[in-house]
Order: sequence, then structure tokens, then C-alpha cells
Amino acid sequence: MKIAYIITPHAVVDKSNGIKSQAITWGNALQRKGHQVDYIDIWKYYDWASYDAIHFFGNGPWVNTIRTYLSKKNPKCVYSPIYDPNPFLESKGQLMQKSLSKFTHGKWNCALYNVCREYQGYKRILVRTEHEREMIKRLFDVPEKIIEKVPLSYSFNLKYEQNLPEKEDFVFHMSLFTQPRKNVIRLVKAAQRYGFKLKIAGNPGTEEAYKEFMKVVNNSPNIEVLGFISEEDKIDLYKRARVFALPSISEGVGIVAVDAALYGADIVVTDIGGPKEYYNGMAEIVNPYSIDEIGQSCIRLLNRKTYQPKLREYINKKYSLDVIADNLINIYNLIK
Repeated sequence: MKIAYIITPHAVVDKSNGIKSQAITWGNALQRKGHQVDYIDIWKYYDWASYDAIHFFGNGPWVNTIRTYLSKKNPKCVYSPIYDPNPFLESKGQLMQKSLSKFTHGKWNCALYNVCREYQGYKRILVRTEHEREMIKRLFDVPEKIIEKVPLSYSFNLKYEQNLPEKEDFVFHMSLFTQPRKNVIRLVKAAQRYGFKLKIAGNPGTEEAYKEFMKVVNNSPNIEVLGFISEEDKIDLYKRARVFALPSISEGVGIVAVDAALYGADIVVTDIGGPKEYYNGMAEIVNPYSIDEIGQSCIRLLNRKTYQPKLREYINKKYSLDVIADNLINIYNLIK
């Protein structure tokens, strides 16, 4: 099978872009099965009619603009809108949700204005969670028959390991940690209030945002801010951390937590949106606005309440590259 992957242009700006990560992981999963995946370069020309599927990732007016031209050469288009929860939008009634989404051209819906306007142009719309499915249906009356759920796999460069080192008593978090929607400030305050060890890694954002973040950390002796780390160091921290915390205010899936669970960490995850769906009840699910809920959940897990090793066995069974690749191939076959 031959598949084209077309990604949102703004992915060129951020090397840790989640949409790009999803596309690359899926592409690798398909290639391992012997399929051809072309990551489309705008500077090249392609034989569009030769593709079994043309898959769009991300959001913005560019999606329908390109799809309109491409569908004349090949109508086999599928779309991953990448809808992340918006607490402001979702707190409103259905009529207000629809109005905000339509009349602000996506400002309050992240991705779905395009689906609302021209979903008929896609053979299938792929979602990552039931929450994403329900929001697309609720906001824009997209027919159930064209929505397919394909969960994300754990990262393509990771593997299930039988033997892991002894866990250490600290909480790990990794993200663009100064971004408000990641809610790391409340995680920091929970660590300060409850006294547990916290290691934070990832993208520090702008210099100004980092300075403000470090003011909150305030040289707390139990909090270590690592910043950018190597892939080897990340996997080492996954293996050693007893807990991985992802108390985001808005998060589509949070694949870093899925990866951490694969390596034996227990998970504290937000109750907003779809991320909690990935753990089949085997995680501490918290109100991300509550510092006490975040802190108490971390303490429970550090004090040896655990969902492991059943959790990592479940993650490996449900979200391996092979399983997700098979799901994708089944959907691409439906549009032939």
C-alpha cells in the first residue's frame, strides 16, 4: 500500500511538535509492515493518483484548500483533525459551542472548523479518543459512519522490556513545561506542598516564560528542572520514575505518559478530555485545577499503591506499533 502524509505547515517551527510526532510514529509503524509512506514536501511534485490514501494531519484553512485541489486527482482523502480539549468551549451549551467554533473560524475549537465546513470531502475522519469523536459529532453533526477511532501507539523508538530496574521514589514530568495548558505550575505547587521529589524535563519555552516558571520553583530542594534531555536520558527516567504526572488542562492524548507507563511508571492524569481513556482505569485521574488532588495522588502512588505491571502489559497489548498499523491499514482499505 502507498500512502501520502500531509502535515500542518506550522510543524516546521517546533521540533517537539505533537502532530509531527503522531504522523512519524504512524508512518514508521506502516513502513515496518512493508508499506510505503511518503511525507509530502511542498517543493516536490507527486503522482497523486498512485496513492491508496492521502492522509492530512493538523488544522487550519490550508487543509481544505489543498484537499480541494488534490481530490480532483485522487479522492481517497482521510483527515486527522487533532482536536485537543478546550475547557472554555466545552463548558458552554451545545448551541454556544457551535456558534463559537463556526464564527471564530476555529479559535475556540483547535481544528474542527474545517471539518464542520467540508467534512463531506473526506472519506474518513480519524480520531484518537472517544472524547474527540463525541466533540466532533456534537459540535458539527459529522456523521458517525465516517468517523473512525485509531488510538496513538507508544513512541516508535520504544520497546517493551521484560526486566526493568528498581523504581525510585520520584515523580517525573516531561513537556513544553512552561506552556499554561500543561499545568506544570500546579504540579510544582503540589510537590512543594506535599514534599515529594519532582523531576521536570522538556522544552523550557521562551526565556521570559522560563524565568517566570523558575520563580515559582523558587529553588525548592525537592524539585529538579532538567530542561532538554537526550533520548537516552528520557528512557532512563521513564524506567526509574515511580510516577509520571500529566495533569494537563488541555491534552489530546499525552503520549509521554503512555510511554512512561510502558516502562513501569504509575500514572497521574487529567480528568479533562481523552487522555484517561488510554489506561483502562489503571491510573490516578485528577481534577487538574486541584493542587491537593494532584499532590495526594502522587503521594498515594509513591507510597506503593500501584497499577503495575498490569498497566504496562495492557499498554503493550493495545498500543503497540503493529496493532495501530493494522488499524490504519483496515481503514485505508475501506476507502479503496
